[in-house]
Amino acid sequence: APATEYAYTYNGVASASELVYTFTGPLTNKATLTYYTEVTSRDASLNNNDSVVFENSAALSWKEAPSGSPNDTAKVTAVGSGGLLSKSGGSASDYDYPGHIHWTITVNRNDITIKNATVQDTVPVGQKLLIDDGHRFTVKHEGDQVFQAASPDATSTFTSTDGFVQKFSYALGNITDTYTIDYYTQIVDVNPGSNADTAGLDTLYANNDSVKFGNDVELTRDGTVVKTTGTKTYRSQVLEKAAVKIDGSSYDYTAHTVKWEITVNRNNLPLTNATVNDTIPEGMVLLIDSDHPFLVNKDGAEAPVATAPTTGISGDTSFEYRFGSIDAKHTISFYTVLTDETLLKQWKNSKDFTNNAVLSADEIKTPIEVSAKVSISNPIVTKSYAYTAKSDYINWSVVINPAQLTLSGAEVSDGLDPGLRLDAESVKLYRVAVSPAGVADPAEDGTLLTEGYSVQLPTAENNNTLLVGLPDGKYAYRLEFTTYILADDLNFINKVALTGSTESPAGENTATQIEINDLWSSGGSGSLTLT
Repeated sequence: APATEYAYTYNGVASASELVYTFTGPLTNKATLTYYTEVTSRDASLNNNDSVVFENSAALSWKEAPSGSPNDTAKVTAVGSGGLLSKSGGSASDYDYPGHIHWTITVNRNDITIKNATVQDTVPVGQKLLIDDGHRFTVKHEGDQVFQAASPDATSTFTSTDGFVQKFSYALGNITDTYTIDYYTQIVDVNPGSNADTAGLDTLYANNDSVKFGNDVELTRDGTVVKTTGTKTYRSQVLEKAAVKIDGSSYDYTAHTVKWEITVNRNNLPLTNATVNDTIPEGMVLLIDSDHPFLVNKDGAEAPVATAPTTGISGDTSFEYRFGSIDAKHTISFYTVLTDETLLKQWKNSKDFTNNAVLSADEIKTPIEVSAKVSISNPIVTKSYAYTAKSDYINWSVVINPAQLTLSGAEVSDGLDPGLRLDAESVKLYRVAVSPAGVADPAEDGTLLTEGYSVQLPTAENNNTLLVGLPDGKYAYRLEFTTYILADDLNFINKVALTGSTESPAGENTATQIEINDLWSSGGSGSLTLT
């Protein structure tokens, strides 16, 4: 509707302003009133280093309104905190010695009038001012450079009471716009003869995702002094350990090996008499050969700095490597192998093997310890089946010795439910390959054996048990056979076991519970001829 249909009055006073809007006729639907306000005393309103919030209330009244007319209040943050003075050391980052912190001080983001403005900064213990050609002290006005120093020399506006070691002042004068000051500090060792300082470089000789360095600054002027603190957060890492994934798996089920990596001194800090001690997980031993080298690499170097530990050889359960003095990141990579003795006995689900490493050095107050683990399954024998609803047979597949340990006098025993009858002609044994991820090849990709093993069929005398004697040697097998269903209803759990000599792997596995209901009475295939 045209604006002439409406009327409003505005009463501006020193303490408050009131807008009254009157609808000319009955209000029968939604109406939206849009208008603007301006800050009347900008300097007074924005002379605050906290967030500046403006509040506006509105009320609706009408002739038939009950007592207590509806009203609401809205708040808007005009400027965030730090409008007069703020300081930042940048976002969190990985520490890299010598650790120069880039500080930015922002003055008068609120753009008010400030008289005799001077920035005074005192760098805390553990840091010192750094002013040189690569780390210049720079002042900008609305983005344009107005001052720069490449050396710690005083001027009429840029001064220090301690020779620019930890203190400086910069006089901005009378300002009405935004200024920024950029400069650098360096993290230093407070007491070089101690490794227990609570500030400075000593705090970075640790594994810590949040090492904070603060820095105070104040703005003096005609009026109150404004103070704030900036913070720089470093992620510090002196020692890290991990199991290396190869083709998606941390454990090679074919070779029974795990590759480990220890990262030392990612911070590139000076380390004196740095030594790593590693404890191999129980059930594993150190493995060093041409296919599984022990390597120590320095970051950026083409060739390894070492190909053997200082103490420890292949087959040991621990080793030590002494770096001496270093000031760069190093990586130790090595292999462990799960012993045959450990693999002889099957364990349920997966088992964790934890590898511990400890780093000591003169600069480290308390030796740093880290660990990494790998979860390993040891399915000596597993059984699965394929069944189509309403069919009268079940196809079975048994994976045997996927770790390819030495079999000696080994035998698979499979006790069949009385409601099943083995198809003797279906029993087949395949020699199969196993991937490093532990997956046995399907039967069609294996080698069908026609001799060298024995089969004893289920009978009443042996409790309906299928017995298969396996060839000796380090091979994995897949046994496949078919059973016919004799009963109308079946609900059973099937177990299979592998046994052998004392030096042969042993274990058992339970197939998923199988339940078959009303196979024959509900119209199953009925193709089985009983003899």
